[in-house]
Amino acid sequence: EVSAFLEQWQHMLVSPTGDPLIHEKMYEQLLFRGEIPPLRNGKHILFRCSKKINGKDRVRLWIEHLTGCAASGHESLESVFLCGDKKYLHARPVPEEEAGKLIQELLHIRQSGLQKPIPFFPNSSFAYFEKIKSAGLSRDSTEEQTGLAKRNALQEAQKLWEGINLKGGGIPGDGKDFSNQTCFGKSPFAEERFSQLADQIFIKFDQFVEERS
Repeated sequence: EVSAFLEQWQHMLVSPTGDPLIHEKMYEQLLFRGEIPPLRNGKHILFRCSKKINGKDRVRLWIEHLTGCAASGHESLESVFLCGDKKYLHARPVPEEEAGKLIQELLHIRQSGLQKPIPFFPNSSFAYFEKIKSAGLSRDSTEEQTGLAKRNALQEAQKLWEGINLKGGGIPGDGKDFSNQTCFGKSPFAEERFSQLADQIFIKFDQFVEERS
C-alpha cells in the first residue's frame, strides 16, 4: 500500500528545497508561531497514506495553508493534500492580510474552547457542512426546504459521530473519543453552536480549497 502510494504521487513527492516558512505574530496578546517545512516544487505538500481524506485532514491542511500564506512574502503559496485516492485537495493562495484575519478567527474559537468545550469535531462537522452545501440552499429557499436540509445534514453528522462499521473493522466515530464523550455525551447536535462552528470554519475553507484528480 505504501509503495503504491509513493509510486502514484512520486511527481509531487520530490525532495523539498529552500527554507521553512515561518509566521510569528502577536494576536491580541497571544503569540502565534507556525512553521511550514520547505516546499516541494514550490508547493506545500501534505499527505497521509490512507484511502480517503477525512475532516481532520482538511482542518490540518487549512491551518497549515493559512500559516504559510500569512508568512511575509509568500502570498502565492499553494498547498496540496494527498492520500491513496486518485483525488486530492488543492488550496489556492490566500492574501496575506486575509490569512492573518482567518488565523485570528481560529484563535478566538480556540480561546472560547478553553473556557467551555465547543461542539466542533472535524469529521462530523465537515459531514454536516458538505450535506448542507449539496442541498443547494439559497435566499429563496423555504423554511421547509431549509429545515429538511438541516435534518439531513445532522443525520449525516450523526453517522460520523457514531462511526462506520465495515467488514474486518471499521472507522471510529468522533463520539468514541473519551474527551468528546465526557463533554457532550451521546450527541452534541442539539447545540446550535455545532452548525455555527461548522459553517464558520468550512465556508472559508470551501472558498479556497477544491478537490482535484
